[in-house]
Amino acid sequence: MNWRTELKNFFVIGKKSLRPLTLLFMLVLLSIVVATRACFSDEPVLETLPVERLNEATMLDGNKTWKEVFELQQQELDQGNIECVMLGDSITFRFRTTGKTVWDTYLGPRNVVNLGIDSDRTEHVIWRLLHYDWSKASPKLAFVLIGSNNYRDSTAANIVAGNRRICEILRELFPDIKIVVFELFPFRLINGEESERQLHLRNEVNRLLRQEFAACDSVQVVNVESLFLSPDGTVAAETMPDGVHLCPSAFDRWAQEITCLIDANERSGE
Repeated sequence: MNWRTELKNFFVIGKKSLRPLTLLFMLVLLSIVVATRACFSDEPVLETLPVERLNEATMLDGNKTWKEVFELQQQELDQGNIECVMLGDSITFRFRTTGKTVWDTYLGPRNVVNLGIDSDRTEHVIWRLLHYDWSKASPKLAFVLIGSNNYRDSTAANIVAGNRRICEILRELFPDIKIVVFELFPFRLINGEESERQLHLRNEVNRLLRQEFAACDSVQVVNVESLFLSPDGTVAAETMPDGVHLCPSAFDRWAQEITCLIDANERSGE
């Protein structure tokens, strides 16, 4: 019996299309193929790849373009005597605007450089880390708060992968650096269903961050949400007027926590 006859015995036109055992075999084979492709997929994770925003003309908070902020940060790094860097998005960046007085009181005197930029995602921070000139800066401590702008089209696992890549680059640049990764901040639910989805994603990201770095001596994951929550567990309008960014008093509470973390890191290095 040739292969055509065998095949004809498996398929019956107008009746059952496949013998039960053959159907089972094909389903098992298909599942193996799918699983193999998933395991050996070389598709890159966007959140871990460097992406720049140099050509964007949009004026960010502070009345500067992304490129102008990047160049300003480079000038600050070139001044040397850098003890700490803070990497992030607009939440961190606004220490330069809404939280400037707080910054000048607590963090400026501690030789901290603000490396936050409005609307940045994990991939933008990765690009910046790889393209700053670090020749005059050797920070001993880095604070990382990034991922909120990835909410719309990223999974929790990919956001955490981006954070992991940021920490890897920091350790490659500065082998002895200590890193504090802040869990993503709470926010006010101001747009219904979308905020609920983001809240679920945020909680999952934070859970995975704790899991990812649980056994890593050089990375500490810190939850500071209690600094921003009211007694009823929600974020008050005065704390985050637009639902995301901090008011001056909230910046003050965060800066004091950062100062305590800097002090703790200095004591551990004695």
